[in-house]
Amino acid sequence: MEKHQEEKEVYLFATGYYHPEQDQDLYATGSYEKDLKLNGRGITASGKKVKKGHVAVDPSVIPLGTEFYSEEHGVLKAEDTGGRIKGNRIDIFTGDGKRGLVKALKINGWLKLKILKWGNEEVSLLCHGFA
Repeated sequence: MEKHQEEKEVYLFATGYYHPEQDQDLYATGSYEKDLKLNGRGITASGKKVKKGHVAVDPSVIPLGTEFYSEEHGVLKAEDTGGRIKGNRIDIFTGDGKRGLVKALKINGWLKLKILKWGNEEVSLLCHGFA
């Protein structure tokens, strides 16, 4: 494969997710347990503790380890997967508790991203259909 020579830009549909805390006064689903089930238990698919800058992807489309840059969100890294994350979509982790929830609810639309790194290799993105 060719080395990645220039930055590629893509548009992906972005949503947000967060890690709930017990005793919040607001939950996306109405309860701590349901939000925990929806958003995961704080460990990514790559085995790391979820933190700001992590995104969930469909690994059949975007490999784990891929790094993006967004003007709105800074550097993002594909470290997680999600049952509802399919195709050209990402889910951006926004933090813990009510503050994370409020930020997550504001993310819902197409986002322009620069691809900095594809998976664990810097490769030409033409072969992945993102040219």
